[in-house]
Amino acid sequence: MKLAISMMVCILLVGMMYGCVEKNREEENMLPTCTLVADPANGTVPLTVAFILTASDSDGNISSWELDIDNDGSADYTGAGNPPATQDHIYDNQGSYTAKLMVIDNEEKTGVDTTLITVNEASSENQFPTCTLSVNPSSGYIPLMVTFSMAVHDPDGIITSWNLDTNNDGTVEYSGSGNISDTQRHTYTSTGIYIAKLTVTDNQGDTDTDAVTIRITEKPPIPMVSINPALQSQYPGTSVCIQVLINSDNALVKAVNVKMTYPSNFTLTNFTSYKLLGSSALEVGIPAPSGTTNMIDYGQALPYGTVPTALDGALITLCFTLPSTPGSYSLDLTEVVLLDDSLTPLTGFQPADGTIIITVD
Repeated sequence: MKLAISMMVCILLVGMMYGCVEKNREEENMLPTCTLVADPANGTVPLTVAFILTASDSDGNISSWELDIDNDGSADYTGAGNPPATQDHIYDNQGSYTAKLMVIDNEEKTGVDTTLITVNEASSENQFPTCTLSVNPSSGYIPLMVTFSMAVHDPDGIITSWNLDTNNDGTVEYSGSGNISDTQRHTYTSTGIYIAKLTVTDNQGDTDTDAVTIRITEKPPIPMVSINPALQSQYPGTSVCIQVLINSDNALVKAVNVKMTYPSNFTLTNFTSYKLLGSSALEVGIPAPSGTTNMIDYGQALPYGTVPTALDGALITLCFTLPSTPGSYSLDLTEVVLLDDSLTPLTGFQPADGTIIITVD
């Protein structure tokens, strides 16, 4: 009996001890955690590093923190409560450094994180500046205003001066001290091919250049349109022929269209067209012989991808039988359109002798 009682007492004591151990385990403090990141983690002296710090405690709070930037056992930055989001530090000497962040919670437990920073010796050789120059437009007719776009970079210093020579003749048209302006306008008033050059100089006296080419040409000559011959008096019922002539000294013409009206009592007996734009030209608006519409609407166009050309000569020949009724009659060249490679009308010209008077008597 005594043996049984003794065994029960032992079992009870063991259970109580186990319960105490479990209670202590439940009440054991959780360690705080932290992270440390260096940005940048490498570079040349003097290197400014922004340390990014975070900390948390799942069952308490952070009571203090300290940052040792070279892990020499001496904290360089400290504080109460949570650490700041960032902490800047400048490394003035070459070497590899292990930075260590330690946080302490309200139960005096600690969390630690480290990161490596590599600081290299600065190069004694100056790095050259770089610059870029562009222009818009890069070609056109005089006078032509262009806009230069300029950009510059110096990896280890500053720009102290810049200059822009618009025709590379050694004479600077625009210049300045310090950093460069983004744009510069200039007007070219003479024809030619110009090389514009940008030069920049840094604080160590080293330079860089960039250049662009601008092409300036004369405006194309004004096309001339005429009717030949300049008819005057004719007998009733006779036949007359005229030609529409076009002269264009420039090679910009991609398409041409003419419109002419004539009296309704004129009889169109013949229509002949000439491919001034070349043998590959496409024709539209060819009237039927003996037509009575009293209007000609005729055009030529080069196929897509064909190089524009110049015009010089007869475009069409028209033959009419004149009426038997005496009187003065007019033939009017009402519209002449020349189109360039982008199918934009070439403007600025007037038809010469656009109207002719025929007297029938």
